[in-house]
Amino acid sequence: MSSQDGCDEQNVTADTAGVTFTCSATSGGGTTSEIVTVKRDSAVPAISLVSRTPANSNGWNNGSVEVQWGCSDALSGVMSSGVSQIVATEGQNQNSIGTCEDNAGHTASDTQSGIKIDKTAPNISFVSRTAANANGWNKTDVAVLWNCSDGLSGAVNPTANKTLSANGQNQSAAGVCEDKAGNTASDTQNGINIDKTAPTLTPAVSPNPVLLGGTAAATSGAADPLSGLASESCAAPDMSTVGAKTVNCTATDKAGNTVSADASYSVIYNFAGFFQPVDNLPVLNIANAGSSIPIKFSLNGNQGLSIFTPGYPASVTTSCNNSTAADPIDETVNAGGSSLTYDAATDRYHYVWKTEKSWKGTCRLLVVKLKDGNTYIANFKFK
Repeated sequence: MSSQDGCDEQNVTADTAGVTFTCSATSGGGTTSEIVTVKRDSAVPAISLVSRTPANSNGWNNGSVEVQWGCSDALSGVMSSGVSQIVATEGQNQNSIGTCEDNAGHTASDTQSGIKIDKTAPNISFVSRTAANANGWNKTDVAVLWNCSDGLSGAVNPTANKTLSANGQNQSAAGVCEDKAGNTASDTQNGINIDKTAPTLTPAVSPNPVLLGGTAAATSGAADPLSGLASESCAAPDMSTVGAKTVNCTATDKAGNTVSADASYSVIYNFAGFFQPVDNLPVLNIANAGSSIPIKFSLNGNQGLSIFTPGYPASVTTSCNNSTAADPIDETVNAGGSSLTYDAATDRYHYVWKTEKSWKGTCRLLVVKLKDGNTYIANFKFK
């Protein structure tokens, strides 16, 4: 070798994207050259957090957490523009480390801490419900209570509550517990029966009206379409006196709702009509004006002399209907005025009706109103 150029030792002390060195050697056979490029990068790459699976408002995740970083290097460049790590293990205050590497072999790392993962549902346990009665029914709202617990993230609330208010049979109440990671667990309590509505009553007395001293029965007419009837009853009707009366009926359903109502009925005299000499409607009785006419009737026994409504018997004028069948009164009595008696032998009342001479040529209605509220009428024409 006769000569060389640029082949001395070279030192590169500063970072560079590339510096070129040329070494030439000359000999009898000619000149040979070698070119060498040197790149120097002494700085570590840059690493920056890009994203991580967001936690909820409580700082917890209920699934795996992925953390992503971005990598950069201004000189030698990076092996990868980004790296990621997945944390799948349950636990709190966990870490995830990302590492970037440049093409010069330098690395840089970043640690993301405070990662909390809970993938397991909380525990829910039934505590109590508003107790049903012996028939399995409630007549008020039903409150159901559960306890909630969680061994990792903790329960959002220590208890869960559900209140059922609607009427219904075989209803269900579902309680839900949630932990701070958003996991939920539920429990359902079945067979809840609620009936807040009392039975309906349509009480009645039969027969109605009922004869004084007769026999009658009261029925409640109770019905309950939901829980059904547990009991129903009515008091015994009173037939010992005449007049408008009521009897009470009650009913209770299987939920314990109770209702009562009165049935109205009337007790009346056993009036069988007028006896001779008076004919009943529609016959027109012919009588002499000014005569005293015996009005005879029976009430099936001696009911006393206080049997008329005050102001009765009474008479009122009416038009004469000559086409009506007529029958003359063939019995009169001597009396100073109208009077009432009872004849036990014949079981008949005798009322002496004193007519007026001024009624001659007119027609009148005799109105007998008993204190049981019933009115009986006989038609008269006076001559």
